[in-house]
Amino acid sequence: MIELKENVQDVLNNTNQALVKFSAPWCTACKAMQNDILEVEKQFPDIDFYEVDLDKHFEIGGMYQVRSIPTLVYMRLGEAQGRIGKCDQRELSMFLAGNQQYD
Repeated sequence: MIELKENVQDVLNNTNQALVKFSAPWCTACKAMQNDILEVEKQFPDIDFYEVDLDKHFEIGGMYQVRSIPTLVYMRLGEAQGRIGKCDQRELSMFLAGNQQYD
């Protein structure tokens, strides 16, 4: 998972498939999900995994209608295709597999 620090919108607009984790350093639920996300990342090599710190990039969260954290958004070329909140490894795998069916 790559933390996006600069040119966030440019990166997301130019990425074919991405899962973006919107989080903040103080969010314990976000930290708790990290290992599950890293395991799921291995199952989906065609998807780029990113993390956006909403404390630093709150405007990006607003663009993608992030209302709570953690929020994970599946994107195709910068457009949100689906979203999920706090989840475990199995739920995240099913979410991504379901979204890829429509690609």
